[in-house]
Amino acid sequence: MTPLSSPRIAARTLIVSGILTFVVAAEAGAQAKPPAQSADRAAIRALLVTHEFPKLEAMYASYASSMRADITTEDNLVEMKRAFEFPDPALGPHLDAWVTTRHSVPAYFARAAHSAAMGAHARGEKEADHTKDTQFDAMATWYERATEDIASALRIDSSAVAVYWVLQGMVMERGDLDENRMVLRQALRYAPASLYTRYGYMWAVRPRWGGSYGEMRRFAEASQQFAAVNPKLRALRGFAAWDQGVGLAEADSDAAAVRKFTEALSYGEHWEFRTARGFALYYMNREGDAIRDFNAAIAQRPQYPQAWAGRARAYWDAAKKVSEPQAAGFQARARADLQRALQIDRYDSEVAWAAKQILGPPDEPEHR
Repeated sequence: MTPLSSPRIAARTLIVSGILTFVVAAEAGAQAKPPAQSADRAAIRALLVTHEFPKLEAMYASYASSMRADITTEDNLVEMKRAFEFPDPALGPHLDAWVTTRHSVPAYFARAAHSAAMGAHARGEKEADHTKDTQFDAMATWYERATEDIASALRIDSSAVAVYWVLQGMVMERGDLDENRMVLRQALRYAPASLYTRYGYMWAVRPRWGGSYGEMRRFAEASQQFAAVNPKLRALRGFAAWDQGVGLAEADSDAAAVRKFTEALSYGEHWEFRTARGFALYYMNREGDAIRDFNAAIAQRPQYPQAWAGRARAYWDAAKKVSEPQAAGFQARARADLQRALQIDRYDSEVAWAAKQILGPPDEPEHR
């Protein structure tokens, strides 16, 4: 796989160094009570559509405050970002209204995340050689909008780590490792023990994006100096094995992929490892083992749509191997899991394929 970039958008590139040059630090807001449970993406979008902007800003402040006090709670802010990374054009006017009426960091952050998602959606998931110039142009236009909002947010508060996450994702799509390192350094200034920031960088330095396993391993080891503060960082040492497993799974070598995903899990629990192994086990017709891995992934990250979609598919196929009433029970679980996945993110490709398998005609081709 090649980086999702094109020479045609070189003149319209993100000016990361410019953004990071004119950000100015701001005083941290008042400490809010840490959130009691995981953020809900659909509920966050519902607040946006009903223009409950003060509630959204209070939620952002609470999640950011909790993250500063305890970095292991950063998943709530991650899910808030993911809630807006939802490429539904209908959200645009609501985000515009939020920015226009409030001019707040959360408003700029939310619209930037949405614009970045719209850009990625416009570009599509195919490799550069199979992507039209018009798709690259559309992505560049959306990314320019996102970049403007990122700059506005960071002018208000240069310590807004979640805003750097949006920028980090766009830079990764362009395959520019130097820019990615620049964003990484800036974000780590304010949250050095952030798993999500470091996780994003690990994605960017995978060999398929121009990095190397050597760089992945070196970065993972260097990150362990913060593991006492955030034990979740131990899982970073498994990312090289996980990526090797992904390559094997893409080549239909599922048994070898399972071994690599198991190796990754030997370094620490991570929902990405569990979900990947769950799918590999599913394709080996080991639905029961797959469901156990999807269960673990959902327990770690309840808002991860691919784990719900994977479990839905596993239950659906398991139903074909048992008699009634157990078969009906498995099918009901599959449908419930699918509905949950659709509620979280109906645009996710794994969710879409699960929907085709469970709701579509029986002769739908299998997706890997």
